[in-house]
Amino acid sequence: MRALGVSAWSREAVPSALCLVAREPYHLERLMLDSVNLTGGAVESIATIVGSIGGALHGVGGLPGKWRREGGDAARLLAAGRSLCRRPAASGG
Repeated sequence: MRALGVSAWSREAVPSALCLVAREPYHLERLMLDSVNLTGGAVESIATIVGSIGGALHGVGGLPGKWRREGGDAARLLAAGRSLCRRPAASGG
């Protein structure tokens, strides 16, 4: 990871995040833990990008049950996310 760079600068954070996703695309929990434990530097920026990509790949069902249950306000956050998914996309222009 250090060879790619681990700063919040997008030309380092984005390649680092994509590298992590490529290493572990099928297991969301491991992917998220690696994004925090292997990067150093701008962990929050890289983990946010990784989490966004991982979430798009796996959806809520990809999160470990303990994460969905034990989050501080998990039920409210899941309800809000599901509500947003049901809304039609805003029309542009």
